[in-house]
Amino acid sequence: MTYLEVGGDASRLRRWLGEVDVPLRWAGGEPRLAAVGIATARGEIMLR
Repeated sequence: MTYLEVGGDASRLRRWLGEVDVPLRWAGGEPRLAAVGIATARGEIMLR
């Protein structure tokens, strides 16, 4: 995984998660997993 795109309150989520090895991107709005970036041999793909 190259990143996670999440919704919700950024500071609250960071406190809950602590240190993570995957970069987080903020989508805003309701708490949710909005997208996942995955590295492949042909480049990065995004799953929404």
